[in-house]
Amino acid sequence: MSKKKFPLAIVIPVYNEEKSFPNTYAEIKKYVKSPHTISVVYDFDEDNTVPVVKRLQKSDPSLFLIKNNIGKG
Repeated sequence: MSKKKFPLAIVIPVYNEEKSFPNTYAEIKKYVKSPHTISVVYDFDEDNTVPVVKRLQKSDPSLFLIKNNIGKG
């Protein structure tokens, strides 16, 4: 069984970035040419960034959504 390897890990903490995240994501995809993952970390379920990331995840297997359960920030 072969696993994809992603040597570069990009972590983006977010807080209600519904409007700005698509541009951030597009810039990463434009300029980062090496294999990578993008982990979007949010603190609460109502964060308006979450639905945006979920839509993008449908076409990008390197995009992950992670809920911070440790504490704020």
